[in-house]
Amino acid sequence: TRTQRPDAMVSEIKGVQYAKCIAYGEAKAVNTDIHGKGVDLVRLAVFSKDCIDVNKLNHVVAFQIVGENVTFYIKKLQAEDTYVFAELAQITFPQAISDVKLFID
Repeated sequence: TRTQRPDAMVSEIKGVQYAKCIAYGEAKAVNTDIHGKGVDLVRLAVFSKDCIDVNKLNHVVAFQIVGENVTFYIKKLQAEDTYVFAELAQITFPQAISDVKLFID
């Protein structure tokens, strides 16, 4: 088993019990260098693969937050022992109340 934990985890709940994890996230400050971002991306890929294997899932969502930018990924079991990790979308959250209107429109 892996001893490290992700910064964020989204779990499915059945009744009052956590059933299984369906998404993982990593977060970094806006001034993080490319190496730090890359390490987090690899961590997301590993956490997602382990989740698919342990919970016998077809896919898992992952997200990476760097400052106000969020990138969403999907990790999918394509065939036996073959996984695809692909970027789904990127969004930038408003930095000020005045920017919220632009974000919603």
